[in-house]
Amino acid sequence: LNVRWIPAHGLIGAAWATLVAYAALLAGQAALNHHLMPIPYQLRRLATVLVIWGALAWAGMQLPEAPLALALASKAGLLAAYPLLLVAGGVIDARERRLVRERLGARWRARRAEGS
Repeated sequence: LNVRWIPAHGLIGAAWATLVAYAALLAGQAALNHHLMPIPYQLRRLATVLVIWGALAWAGMQLPEAPLALALASKAGLLAAYPLLLVAGGVIDARERRLVRERLGARWRARRAEGS
């Protein structure tokens, strides 16, 4: 790739060749690792996380220029929407939500006990 793309496209060709080479390295390592030690990844959940993340990143880039306070508020709104969208998308199930509530509740009760 370097031999073909760098003379034709210069620095951009080198960047793309590096990206393709690292992607091929990642794919090879993943295939070898899966062969040696298969791990049952939850691909649907992973894909849902990536789609939600990508949609929120795209939405953040589409926000118009605004005063600092408005820009921070709108980006904070997008950030706050992330866990809600994960729940709505089925990435975080009821068991996991219950576990988070229990752990956060226990932590909150412990801090209250320390303060009194």
